[in-house]
Amino acid sequence: MSTDKGFELIIDFTGLCAFVPRRGGGKVWVLLVDEGRADRERERGGLRAHHAAVHFDLGYLLEACERETKGIPAQGQGIWYLKNYDLSIVGSAREEDAMEAPRMDVYGLDREEDEEVLMLRGGATPDGSFVHIASLEKACSAQKCQGGGELDRRFLAPTLDEDLSRTLAARINLDRGVLQVHNYGQDQGIVVWRFRSFNTRERRRDHRQVVASSVRATIPVTGDYVSLCAKSLESGDPVERLDLFPTDGRVVIAIKNEESDQFLKDPKPIAPSFKKPRRQDRLFESFYKLSANPPRGKGPIPVADYALPVDDPGGADSSPPCSPARFQPTREPRVD
Repeated sequence: MSTDKGFELIIDFTGLCAFVPRRGGGKVWVLLVDEGRADRERERGGLRAHHAAVHFDLGYLLEACERETKGIPAQGQGIWYLKNYDLSIVGSAREEDAMEAPRMDVYGLDREEDEEVLMLRGGATPDGSFVHIASLEKACSAQKCQGGGELDRRFLAPTLDEDLSRTLAARINLDRGVLQVHNYGQDQGIVVWRFRSFNTRERRRDHRQVVASSVRATIPVTGDYVSLCAKSLESGDPVERLDLFPTDGRVVIAIKNEESDQFLKDPKPIAPSFKKPRRQDRLFESFYKLSANPPRGKGPIPVADYALPVDDPGGADSSPPCSPARFQPTREPRVD
């Protein structure tokens, strides 16, 4: 059972997830590009299909008292595939327990970019700032295709037409809690990535930055459980709902838009290839399908440039073809 203070919902986002802060703050949209048929594309032949899903422990499906009564352990993995869904997070608070939830706080959104420059020189340590999510606008501006990081705001309309709906596996609305980078792309050190097109050479003007491999949302919930409520992006009609009950005061889930083997219990880390883009890296181009001003030709993608020394580098954590990205803050569409 939950306490009087409720519990925390923790969501780790990985893969082809685009983060779009609302201008003025307080809300973030997460757009998952639908690349379930990437392996069938001729132009980018050889890519692996990606799948969008919620990954969770089966133990969260039952209340703690019910698990104890039935002797059901909180183990086993569940996967809920997202199929052109508009997903909202709804607490179960009773009216008498309801409290005003804080707005979404995006950690480091307004941070000075000087820190990023220091980091490239090895003079700062990543601390979870939002600016470390791959910046589509900076990547494009460096290639003289400004506006590539501006979202096509039609993707934020209450309902989408058939073509737009099919572009997204899911749209997730985050309007409370804290959002910050959780892990970074690394390989014996945190990697600095250079953004350039797949078939072009390095240039001095290329945008470079460290890149988030996962982004975490920590959301307060008041009540006994939390509901992930899905509506059709096209019609707006409710289609599915997943109710999750806390264990030890929290629910921890992952929302992934990844290759199928990344849904295994212990997925194998993918080591980056330094200085040389791989064909699979072109999946990053998928984000430009959401752009209001997509770059002509092949948009810039992250290529591992060099590694920064850190005290505890560990092994390879992630490779950027499946890394999240961020669009520029945008206004919320007007609803007629």
